[in-house]
Amino acid sequence: MLNNLSPQRRWLLAIVAVILVNALVWLYGLSPALDKIKVARDELQTVEEQRDSLQQRLDQLNAIDIDALQEEMEHCNIQVPEQGRLRELITELEKVAQGLGLRVVELTIQDPTDLEPYLVTPLSLELIGQYSALKKYIIALEEHERLLLVDNFSLEAEDSGITITMDIVVFAEDFDYITPHQAPGRTNPFEVR
Repeated sequence: MLNNLSPQRRWLLAIVAVILVNALVWLYGLSPALDKIKVARDELQTVEEQRDSLQQRLDQLNAIDIDALQEEMEHCNIQVPEQGRLRELITELEKVAQGLGLRVVELTIQDPTDLEPYLVTPLSLELIGQYSALKKYIIALEEHERLLLVDNFSLEAEDSGITITMDIVVFAEDFDYITPHQAPGRTNPFEVR
């Protein structure tokens, strides 16, 4: 049949065949490969953006002063210790009061409660003394190395001086549950016998 065709028709048929072969190569060979290349480029760009973001984060983390953070953590550990050490704290509060000329009239301790991420123990303290000494005592509580929260206080004038009643909240990660208020024999561990 090709022998019967004129040379022009043979050329035309050859051109159509070449175009058809090119179309098939494009459709089944090059087009999917180009699509895969485009997908790979998009993935590469995404990975490079993630790498740049992670590099920025790494630079930020490297810029952190670890020594300063450790020092701050040690300071916070003093403010909120692992063990509450209530006995030592109460003894210290009484010594500060005595040093300022104040008399501890009453001290009550409540059981520790959760205040995430810490435990808190409310203390109620009643002192008698001069106004200036009471003021110094409150300042000493504010400047104390432990984290103490003066939750409430009231002042009342009496003949023997000014009475202050304070509710103090003590923070710790855990408390030693053997405390003076559970000790047998007296209700106020600071009363003189």
